[in-house]
Amino acid sequence: MFLLRALRLRPEPGWLAAARSNLDAMVARQRPDGNLGTLHHAATGEVLSWSGASGLTWVAALAEAGEEHYLRAAERAEEYYAAFVDDEFVYGAPEDVDFAPTSEDGYAAVIAYMALHRRTGERRWLDLARRAPDSMLTFRYSYNVRFPPRSPLGVYGFATRGADQASPSNQHVHAYGLVCTAELIELSQALGDPYYAERAHETLECFRQLLPAADGDVNAYRGMITERYYQTDCFQPKGMYLTLSHAWSAGVLLLACEQVLARDRVPLVAES
Repeated sequence: MFLLRALRLRPEPGWLAAARSNLDAMVARQRPDGNLGTLHHAATGEVLSWSGASGLTWVAALAEAGEEHYLRAAERAEEYYAAFVDDEFVYGAPEDVDFAPTSEDGYAAVIAYMALHRRTGERRWLDLARRAPDSMLTFRYSYNVRFPPRSPLGVYGFATRGADQASPSNQHVHAYGLVCTAELIELSQALGDPYYAERAHETLECFRQLLPAADGDVNAYRGMITERYYQTDCFQPKGMYLTLSHAWSAGVLLLACEQVLARDRVPLVAES
């Protein structure tokens, strides 16, 4: 999805061919009912598992690719995965928690259904896009955890409001919810309800904390951003954070900042 978006800004034939070859492979394997598969053999292309809703992660790319046959594949997939959203039991997005709902499943669903609504204007996709974050937000902290005063998060006064617990298996909070910042703001505008945009801004405020502006800040080098903040005693004692910088953590923060800056003059509620 992000590669296709980048190629619209800076076309490059080789990368465009690579992106379309991935989409073509997925469409060729799609079942008649719309399922895009969960696990694929790297060498043979055989679909090893059809369980879960991880195929949602392909839908936005298919919807945004342009050609009608990609759009039809995206719509078939969304019809299939709609049952997961209706049941409020979306699972399968992260490969390490394949049979339990996670915060990542909600992000994938919001991005997917908003992409289809943006492309087609159909109300059905907007209705599903509205339901998806209600499940996603069950992972979100609406309060600030009290940390031991001498722990790193306690010393820096880290506020957890706006952060998401990754999953039942990975009980730390993370910033990955920033990946659907634009979609939540767009959803609020389409519904005329500021709630989802407010949640998106809240998450951005949360993860603008603990950013090292210079080497040595928060025991890091400039620009390093951790993946894990331990708001409970899981993997590490409560109040610690993972002393390892992740490129995706910086990436989603930059993405959210750019998206909000691009929309800073757009009202959160659509004008009547």
